[in-house]
Amino acid sequence: MSDASPSRSFVAKHQFQQRSKSEYKRNKTGITKRTPLNLKLATMDKDKLLQVLASLLETQPDLKHDIMTYIPAPTIPSALAVLNDIEKKFHASFPYNKNGPRRDHYTFSRVRESLLDLIDTITQYSHHFVSASIFPTTCFSYLDQVTYFAHRLPTWDTDQHNQPRLDLYNDLALFWKQAIQLTSAKISKESSFHSDTIALWARNLAHHNTLANGLLDEAIYEFNQCFLSPPPPPLQSQSSLPLSSFNSHPHHQYDPANATTVSPALCHSSPVTALDISPSPVVGYADLRR
Repeated sequence: MSDASPSRSFVAKHQFQQRSKSEYKRNKTGITKRTPLNLKLATMDKDKLLQVLASLLETQPDLKHDIMTYIPAPTIPSALAVLNDIEKKFHASFPYNKNGPRRDHYTFSRVRESLLDLIDTITQYSHHFVSASIFPTTCFSYLDQVTYFAHRLPTWDTDQHNQPRLDLYNDLALFWKQAIQLTSAKISKESSFHSDTIALWARNLAHHNTLANGLLDEAIYEFNQCFLSPPPPPLQSQSSLPLSSFNSHPHHQYDPANATTVSPALCHSSPVTALDISPSPVVGYADLRR
């Protein structure tokens, strides 16, 4: 037994020397091998990895600040990519029907979870993009693109099943109003925007209100109050926005004192055509499931 100890000591010393040489060569060549942890994480799909990370942050909230420093803020393209993936999963969850997807109670029960997931994700991203820290042009660009997801949601046979869609429109109307109010505050204090930019926001909002059958009326009225002169009566349903006041000043800054001196014309939103809403691929996804 006494002879075994020097032998083990020699073996350990040899292994240490070999490991040191290997580390030196690796550092010298700039090649770093993956750790076992990296290899294990690489085998996990994105959803499982997100679950692990979320559970870790929930059980150890002290790590949240450190981890968040490594995660970049979402951009419009990255957010839309996530929403497109969730929308595809929603379409794929429709049960197959040779005549196309149905809108009955059974079908709704099959797709309800993925539908609510899509709506919740839209709301979560909207909270990020509609905030004082986001530049107004980015904010309005996001709202313009994300509102099309609401237009593409199906209309169900039962009114109760349509409530999540209506709730989403109500939330989007509030987000549009919040974006308008935040931008109006910036115009009053520190910034100005070219008349063409504000006119584009007006046309986009009026177009979405037409597609939503007037569900964004409150946002239309808020836009008129904050940016246009004079504001229209609050009880009047708005599907169009006056734009001539943009053209009188290259950089628009609303001045309530001069509101009565302007008599703007109306710019009616264009009629809705088949090309106005991106066609929902529900039928295609459903028919290819089997």
